[in-house]
Amino acid sequence: MWSYMASVLGVGPSRDSVPSPSNQDSDVERSSFRLRSRGWLDRENDLLLSVPTSATARCNVIFFPGDVQDFEAAMKIGPFADYSDYAYEAVAELLSDKFGACNVWVVRPSRFKHGAYSSFDNFVRTNEYGAATEYDPTAYATKHLASLMQNTQATLRRQGVNVSTALPMHLLGFSKGGIVLNQLVTELVRYSFNKKRSNSGQVRQGSTQFIG
Repeated sequence: MWSYMASVLGVGPSRDSVPSPSNQDSDVERSSFRLRSRGWLDRENDLLLSVPTSATARCNVIFFPGDVQDFEAAMKIGPFADYSDYAYEAVAELLSDKFGACNVWVVRPSRFKHGAYSSFDNFVRTNEYGAATEYDPTAYATKHLASLMQNTQATLRRQGVNVSTALPMHLLGFSKGGIVLNQLVTELVRYSFNKKRSNSGQVRQGSTQFIG
């Protein structure tokens, strides 16, 4: 997973293993930012980003929420006020406690049907109610995620906030958000297959030249 994302983000692959979830540094001080970022081919998503300020971030935790979930202010004045404990801010805090000194990204769906059914059609082709209609190995979910992260990084850098994209990743999805993970896996399988085929071709070519 990381090797492909690293290549798309234009950074070197991490040589360290992805850090295990830990509560040891869950009490680090943090700052949160809500912003709208541009991704692949000018697609846009709202994001909530929580970053540690009293410790160096050691991973990026990226969460794709499900139906009904939204920013706390929107949930409290909407028909799902009783579920505001599951708003993005609360989830970001929960993940911060779980993963400790990591950057936590919550990616808001690009649209909602009837204010409830979320659609991540910036990542995967969906129907009217946000259900995936297909998982295309040649699609754009990975590129869109990488672009969102890069542009968010650039925006915050102009504000004096440094957020690294060159860190190990945890990708999480709840309910409808799981379709984004399915699409990412579909693309990564194709990438892995093509990489193995390319490496195999290089070995055969090298052997031929060596024998000759």
